[in-house]
Amino acid sequence: MKLIKAFGLSTMFVLATMVVVGVDSASAGTQVAGCLGFLEKDKNGHMSCVGTYHLGVAMKIKAGASNPIFEGSLAQACGESNTAMTAQTGKEAGTEGILSVTALSFTGECKPCSKVEATGLPYAKGTISMPSEVEDDFVFESGAVSVTLAGCPFGISCKFSAKNAKLKYVVSEGFTSNELRAEGVALERVGGSEMCGSVSKWYASYVASTPSEWWLGLN
Repeated sequence: MKLIKAFGLSTMFVLATMVVVGVDSASAGTQVAGCLGFLEKDKNGHMSCVGTYHLGVAMKIKAGASNPIFEGSLAQACGESNTAMTAQTGKEAGTEGILSVTALSFTGECKPCSKVEATGLPYAKGTISMPSEVEDDFVFESGAVSVTLAGCPFGISCKFSAKNAKLKYVVSEGFTSNELRAEGVALERVGGSEMCGSVSKWYASYVASTPSEWWLGLN
């Protein structure tokens, strides 16, 4: 197992969770596998698992973003956003990772609409995949997403949704943090006033706080 990025400086712990390409290349899937044991550098300087990888391992992720925005007719902004999700392997090697977004909130000062609420949680049936062979090109894709804006100017409200939301994995220089970025996720208006516009694009960079150490690796 070749490790391509690491977060945190500790090299030893009980359960390290990883996202790895499945061993069955024909499946082109990505899965989350757990290292039961500890990590150490090999002769090439790569971190590797000393122990056993397991299917069915789940990792609970918590992450927060400052100043999330919804770009559109209303140019909606909030002070912060927080999310929680569970990433888990399939039950067979070579299957895609399974992603469920269990919490998503928008708080702090929100304007021009005073309230932004994610509805219909959890967003289940999501996936974790590696759409190309480019290093670190991992995508966390949730299931259907719905967001309601209330307390808007002129007394209007807006409801937007999308069949899925793709969050791009990004590692910071120096491996000090890991992010999941919503980079213009298009949400279509499904309710509320026409003044809301037909599409709102969601931008936010969620920096993971829990767990503080996790890895993305290639088989």
